[in-house]
Amino acid sequence: MLKDLFYNRYGQLILTRAGTAAEEARWEAIVGCFLCRCGSPDESEAVPRRSGPCKNCPYRSGPAGDLISRVNAWIGSSRFAEEEVDRVFKGKTGVELGAVLHRRNNTLPLECRIDRITLISWRNASRDPSRRPNDKRSRSNVYKLCSLLGLRSKASVTEFFVSVVHAEAFTRLNELECCIEHFLIKHDRDWLLHAVKTEALMLGLSEAIEADDDEISIVSAIENRELTEDEFACALASYSAMKAKMHEARRAAEKLGRSVWLRINNKTADELPADWTIKNKKIISPILRGNGSEDAAGSIKASEVWDLAAIGAARNFPSARILNRIASGSANEEMIRRAIVLLSFAEVFFDPLTSLADSFVGSTDLPFVLSGSYSRSNEKLVNDFISECNNCLERCALRALDVSDGFDALILFCLSTSNPIASLRRRLRSGTHGPGS
Repeated sequence: MLKDLFYNRYGQLILTRAGTAAEEARWEAIVGCFLCRCGSPDESEAVPRRSGPCKNCPYRSGPAGDLISRVNAWIGSSRFAEEEVDRVFKGKTGVELGAVLHRRNNTLPLECRIDRITLISWRNASRDPSRRPNDKRSRSNVYKLCSLLGLRSKASVTEFFVSVVHAEAFTRLNELECCIEHFLIKHDRDWLLHAVKTEALMLGLSEAIEADDDEISIVSAIENRELTEDEFACALASYSAMKAKMHEARRAAEKLGRSVWLRINNKTADELPADWTIKNKKIISPILRGNGSEDAAGSIKASEVWDLAAIGAARNFPSARILNRIASGSANEEMIRRAIVLLSFAEVFFDPLTSLADSFVGSTDLPFVLSGSYSRSNEKLVNDFISECNNCLERCALRALDVSDGFDALILFCLSTSNPIASLRRRLRSGTHGPGS
């Protein structure tokens, strides 16, 4: 799994000394894992698609072949399959399994069926959901396949996604996945049917409902087993209404921008200009370049760095233009979310006294870093930052940090080094080269 490149078995970030060969090797492994799992995130970014799994990528261990073959292999080896998959699926050849799935699919309610063309394409290997692991329709069909196989727990569905589709489950990027996760946690045998009906109910409520609770949390709603379908639909509709308004998120970006500007300019709150806005004050450039000469730092554009384009981190990368759009109310949800993450990151880790040259050679680390390596207090600071950043995003009804998102992966990787800001600047200034260069 991609998470294995970031976290150890205890759920702690894997730490690396900044500016070392180990840091570069680990970053290349992360980029390679994104490529073999997702291919090129955007054809316009001219990132070549890998034809096979990358070297040393955790996804490499997944069974090869078409989808039906991988499903068959998973049924024969998974402990979840042994416990929860109907006996009729065991011991079948690929062709027999495809036929059984087709017959069983026809017995399900219409809302839970995989359409016939998709099933046929899976059987003749002309289509594979792992090629588009973040496509909403493709993911929806995988959940339907999990239901068709009789999976009844969140753990089994999670393992199925990782082992068979080579993707993370429950990204919470759309309402159906939120509903599915909720009913799986409730141990509801008809989890897919109830999820589909609840999503339809929520969509019907969204236009009329008012979000009157600033503290509503999609996490707490999903994990509340006592909520009925109607209550969960109302909670999800309220959450969606909050996301649509985005007032809280824009205020958070404004507040963070003010705090970062004060740190960059070594000012106190009472020295803030009366007409200050994130629209007319430089914030992003000093974070990415440092306080040295811009000529010395060179031009920094995330879209021109091969690594960041390859993993999708270059899209909506925070910039002066995006901050202007946030201030004018024209930024989309992901633009605001990424700006909040970067501003939060800078608020905690940016040191205005660290010179540009020192940042790049790694001879001077941030004040809380001892001898260029982690201490326990540093590790606590990083963990506290991740927790607070996620709480901030949640209060703004935005998605929390997720390693499967390229931008989040970049920030989390930098956090795992002894000098996070210097690591970010190195990634923006150089990065690795594309294949063949």
